[in-house]
Amino acid sequence: MENIPDEIDGTSITYENTIKGIMTSECTSCHGSTTSQGAPMSLVTYAQVVDAVDNRNLVGRIESNTNPMPQGGKMSQTKIDQIKAWVANGTPEK
Repeated sequence: MENIPDEIDGTSITYENTIKGIMTSECTSCHGSTTSQGAPMSLVTYAQVVDAVDNRNLVGRIESNTNPMPQGGKMSQTKIDQIKAWVANGTPEK
């Protein structure tokens, strides 16, 4: 896995055990079932998050230094690395 620290084991990161919690704590205040603050899509379900990875540059947005998501500032590097490991491992659901 490129650009992912060795201590992140991408094979153990799934949507259900890691990514869903990150989305809930970091994203769904705006990207909830009903979006707010101008959010263009929900990030509540596995399918919605995968679509954001595939079609809406989710990883680029969470890594951005100029226009990061969440809007209040970048999430922790650990959470970013977990999302990147999940993506690199093929976005497993369970």
